[in-house]
Amino acid sequence: MDKSVFNKIANSIINNIEGGYYNPKWHYKEAMGKSGETMFGIDRVAGGDLNTSPAGKQFWSLIDANKSPSVWKWNYIPPDPLRTQLEDLAVDIIYPRYEQYSKRYLSPEAKELVDSDGRLMFHMAYATWNGEGWFKKFANDINAQVQAGVRDTTQLSQTAVDSRTKEGDRK
Repeated sequence: MDKSVFNKIANSIINNIEGGYYNPKWHYKEAMGKSGETMFGIDRVAGGDLNTSPAGKQFWSLIDANKSPSVWKWNYIPPDPLRTQLEDLAVDIIYPRYEQYSKRYLSPEAKELVDSDGRLMFHMAYATWNGEGWFKKFANDINAQVQAGVRDTTQLSQTAVDSRTKEGDRK
């Protein structure tokens, strides 16, 4: 997927799903489970080597230089220009991982179909935030449909929805 397209999708994920800042030391929420300090869905603890990339280091350095417990409440998003800098860095952190996972887990034909449909692009881009295991699972579901001869992206989009919503129903 072209990085400019990924950027638009990533900003939608950040702004509509992942949200802003969370620090369990400052504003613990039981619903956040064992989550570490997070911003835009990037977890400082569970994110592993995402945080040690050049973009990851700069991302957390900017946060450290600007955060304060009196201002950075739960789900806080800083104003521009810091917001845009952090969003751009989040894309620089996640996009290479999306490319890596796509090459590793999507068949070439499935990747071509995913890259041709905004719904599928969104699903698989968001799967990157979910982690490698979930990306692989979602990719396998799409690959299986493509291997079975499904080329209709609306049908593949329904497979994507089913992958997310019916996961707990599987035996």
